[in-house]
Amino acid sequence: RMIKKESTNKSGKPELGAITVVAFSISNELNGPQIGLAISRRLDLALTDITPGPNSMMETAVTNFLPDGTLVTLQVTDYDSEKMADLSRAVVGGTGKYMGANGTCMFKRVEDGERPAYKANCKLEVPCGK
Repeated sequence: RMIKKESTNKSGKPELGAITVVAFSISNELNGPQIGLAISRRLDLALTDITPGPNSMMETAVTNFLPDGTLVTLQVTDYDSEKMADLSRAVVGGTGKYMGANGTCMFKRVEDGERPAYKANCKLEVPCGK
């Protein structure tokens, strides 16, 4: 399940500061029951002169709402490359079980018909209780 909301100018093309917000369901297996929700916020940095294609550099922050807390990831990428490749994002924090987490999450595209689907593999360091 995916919900998408884009902020664009009158020409319909993203510009500096334009934000795209997308919500994805999280499950333990492809097409499995939903166990969480990922809210992705993509900010257009309007740096088209340093990208290989027609699109801009994007900053993407994703908040993953999971049963034991939230996990937050961040990535700055060339959007042309992001559409074609697997994704790698830095883990920059979290709440609950993931309080103070850092590390990386790799997202590999998997086939699921017309919908975007990824398999995530995260390597985290979470501090022990204080």
